[in-house]
Amino acid sequence: MKHWLLSCIALALLVPLVAGAGPVLETEPNNSLAGAQSVDGHFTLNFSPDIGNGTHVDNTSLTIPHVTVRGSGDGSFDYYSFTFPGPGSTFGFVVLDIDHSSSSFDSRVALWGPTGDLLGHNDDYDHRGGAGGSLLHYSGVMSFDSLMATYVTTPGIYVVGVARSTASPGPGPTGYVGGEPLIGDAYTLQISVENVPVVPEPSNWMLMALGLGTLTSWRQLKRWRQD
Repeated sequence: MKHWLLSCIALALLVPLVAGAGPVLETEPNNSLAGAQSVDGHFTLNFSPDIGNGTHVDNTSLTIPHVTVRGSGDGSFDYYSFTFPGPGSTFGFVVLDIDHSSSSFDSRVALWGPTGDLLGHNDDYDHRGGAGGSLLHYSGVMSFDSLMATYVTTPGIYVVGVARSTASPGPGPTGYVGGEPLIGDAYTLQISVENVPVVPEPSNWMLMALGLGTLTSWRQLKRWRQD
């Protein structure tokens, strides 16, 4: 029994380190600037074919911390927040990129600063701008997936908003007006931010320890039930 408890404690310490870098699933309610869902603690430098800087050329997944959010519509706006900067940094490049949208979803993405100022927004963008993940829809290069890029310098909490293209973004605390994502709408939001802390990538020994710990815990639990 004692060994089983120790194994469970070890697993509890290891699992967050392994799971922290995975995609973030949207959690309601996140339908206001004040109630934005935080993605802090999920930024990574793991490779992704869908992370770019808007230049149609560069994949920045290995150089700029990024987090992937999977969201869906329910008749309300979706807001996500991150804290800038990381220790010792004074400025950062930010890219907000919508990928893999459902066929019904024509998106708009916007960014608000720590004081509620609207820093920018975008409706449609060149489908090559975010590296991968967006389809060509019209005018030779344009996609219904949104992408915007900007620099930030003010420390604090920034908020990213996802809406339909018909939404009108305004300053805080209002945020978007009209054009809420509907039931059936789905999207992947890529948030890339320079100079924020990243989740350490689990080493091979950590993954091995996790596997061995899981096996040991299962065996100990089985013996404990038999006794």
